[in-house]
Amino acid sequence: MKNKQVKFLKQLLETPSATGTEIAVAELVRERLAGTADEIQTDVMGSVHARLSGTGVAPSLMLSAHMDEIGLMVTYCLLYTSPSPRDRQKSRMPSSA
Repeated sequence: MKNKQVKFLKQLLETPSATGTEIAVAELVRERLAGTADEIQTDVMGSVHARLSGTGVAPSLMLSAHMDEIGLMVTYCLLYTSPSPRDRQKSRMPSSA
């Protein structure tokens, strides 16, 4: 990748964009596409749509990607080991035929 592409990727990765709060990353995408796309629109949900018109017989191009990141952080994990009391209860249950 070229240095400009690496810099843009780093900006994307460092910009907070949890689901529902993609405004900052959407702005980065719009800025990046401003010099390339023929038309850029943002819908009411915040999705950015860019169109690159084809010339002559060449088709138009649309790229689609998610701008949000996983907005969940695990802060606690409880580990169960078998056999647990639940396993013993299940083994006592009669099987349905």
